[in-house]
Amino acid sequence: MSIDASQIRTAANAFAGAVAELADDEWRRPSLLPGWYRGHVVAHVALNAEGFVEVARGLRSVTRPSPPRRCRCGACASSRSTWSISG
Repeated sequence: MSIDASQIRTAANAFAGAVAELADDEWRRPSLLPGWYRGHVVAHVALNAEGFVEVARGLRSVTRPSPPRRCRCGACASSRSTWSISG
């Protein structure tokens, strides 16, 4: 299966549009993933996307683990390892 840049842009725009439509209280609602709020899912996708960008730019290898990072999604109160929601 081959994916071109336009398909990636379409998917990224669809995701960004869905996230932009979330009301403040929706970030703290449960997702379909057990124990994860919607804000957790968005943060997870965003942080993974940042990692993929670094790999594509040659800034990081696929095998080198990333250092822990703090979530910047606005919904999480602490690091990804504890997944707390601020309120």
